[in-house]
Amino acid sequence: YAHFGHFLPGRFGHSKIDFAVVTDAIFLGVDGIYGSTTRIMITIIWYFIIFGSFLAVTGAGKAFMDLALSIGGPWQGGPAQTAVISSSLFGTISGSGVANVATTGSFTIPLMKSVGYRPHFAGAIEAAASMGGQIMPPVMGSGAFLMSGITGIAYIAICKAALLPAIFYYLAIGVCVYFEAGRLGLTGLPKDKVPRFFSKDLLLSAGVPLSSILCVVFILYLGRTPRIAAAGAVVWLVIAAFAASFFTKGIRVSIGKILKGLSDGFVQGASLAAILACAGICVGVIYFTGVGAKFSNMVLAVGENNLLLALFALMIAALFLGMGLPTPAAYLILAIMAGPALKKLGVPLLHGHLLIFYYAVFAGLTPPVGIAYMTAAGIADAPQLKTGITAFFKLAFVGVILPILWIYKPEVILDGSTKAIVWALVTNCIGIWGFAFGVIGFWKRPMNMFFRSLIVAAAM
Repeated sequence: YAHFGHFLPGRFGHSKIDFAVVTDAIFLGVDGIYGSTTRIMITIIWYFIIFGSFLAVTGAGKAFMDLALSIGGPWQGGPAQTAVISSSLFGTISGSGVANVATTGSFTIPLMKSVGYRPHFAGAIEAAASMGGQIMPPVMGSGAFLMSGITGIAYIAICKAALLPAIFYYLAIGVCVYFEAGRLGLTGLPKDKVPRFFSKDLLLSAGVPLSSILCVVFILYLGRTPRIAAAGAVVWLVIAAFAASFFTKGIRVSIGKILKGLSDGFVQGASLAAILACAGICVGVIYFTGVGAKFSNMVLAVGENNLLLALFALMIAALFLGMGLPTPAAYLILAIMAGPALKKLGVPLLHGHLLIFYYAVFAGLTPPVGIAYMTAAGIADAPQLKTGITAFFKLAFVGVILPILWIYKPEVILDGSTKAIVWALVTNCIGIWGFAFGVIGFWKRPMNMFFRSLIVAAAM
């Protein structure tokens, strides 16, 4: 586009740019390969990737799975509730919805199928729950650190704003799962297959990784940088895991595991660094060709008369522009393209960038190209498109409309009076229940399509 875009007619064409100018801007410019995104990757995100790899080698994945089984296992549709809870816990630190699907889904999807869930629905549950881990505080994968670096907003403020929408999102999936289990006549897991919540082994094996996540929040609350928070959490995790290993078999720490944690963290970090460096090429081209400003002007032209229409157009564009990209790269490109337009439309900085971040996350679930649901469908041996449609339009759809909601009702992201926040909490919970009831079509007994349509419309 940089080299040949001058041949394009209309507003998306640009003037001819010399080859040397393009090369210099990408290689030496502040918005190219070695721009702000690479700096944020090296100085912040990589530390949290290493933190996540340490959690993995110390057994956090199995611990979170056992904890989820102990909480969600006895409920109606227990295995699916386990998938929802474990994916939210593991997803917040993994930084990748696809990695989350592959890690937790290899256990939860076969378990869901074994108790009676249809393959495509089992895959959809895991895909939707896994992608949502990136919007769940306190770690929120790695994309939120990118948001903090780009906007200058304190990371702890981003976590606070994202808390209630994340709860709403997982509540919606959980209620859908509950109604689907009722429709299929499924019950919870038998007691002998559910770990005891108050057992010493479970409390220690799950408590250690959870305490390290709380350590991140505490250090950030003290006003330290995210880099210090991640490094401190790694140190705490190693010490706590070593101490707990004397009391439970669920945790094992050795020099070999510590070295493996470092090795895995650097390998994963190198992979993401390469992706973000390539995204830096896109950012550089967007800047020096002016296509970002042209896109913003188009959104502004729509939004001058109707903000809702502009937000809807932005949502569609964001979901397609981010399709198939890892969340950090998708957010970066969308923030450059759409961020200025939202600012000019009067949307506050945090509200606008959180909206863009959400759509960067859910682009991984958008049919026809959603890497997360494709991975889940492969594990479930289910049709890919059917899995994607179920994941996006049934289970994750509440998350897709939440960003538009908080533009008009900022109390959804805890920006408002206590009374308004409580009212938003109550009304949204009622709406989520109605939406899940309508899309699944069962509560006590099956409902016809006309009644379901009314319920969904009322929920909206």
